[in-house]
Amino acid sequence: MILSQILHDQSVLTPLESRTRSGVFEEMAKLIVASGRIKDPKAVRKAFESREKTGPTAVGKGVAIPHARTDKLDTMVAAIGIAPAGLDWPTPDGEPVRIVVALAGPAGRPAEHLKALSHTAGLLRKEDVRKKLVEVPTTYDLLQYLREIEGTEAGPRASTTPVSGDF
Repeated sequence: MILSQILHDQSVLTPLESRTRSGVFEEMAKLIVASGRIKDPKAVRKAFESREKTGPTAVGKGVAIPHARTDKLDTMVAAIGIAPAGLDWPTPDGEPVRIVVALAGPAGRPAEHLKALSHTAGLLRKEDVRKKLVEVPTTYDLLQYLREIEGTEAGPRASTTPVSGDF
């Protein structure tokens, strides 16, 4: 599952406005609603909060990947938020979270969810990718960069298991 293919052009925010985890969950939920695949940001936010209670989604190296499944979705969607100054979010390595990639998917399709999570985590393990994502000046540039490194050429998409390892 390619990240740039489950992102809508309105589902990226750089910089994030909030500095807290709960505020970021709300921002990410609103960005996911902008995909046109779900209408209720509260349902998405609650799903993120519920998932976070089972274990932290901040994986280190300045990255958090909040993710959840809900019966209100029929396909995977993603949102990205960048916080160059860092967020107030507990992390395993103590490094502030600067990149948040939120994933939401259908409750009945865990394999699809895990595939998106695995791809996203693998992409964000690369130091050069993390550095570039924090440095890009605009949403457009961020989307173009993702498409470039993932090998996709399509324009912005129209509305239509815990991660482990050495991060």
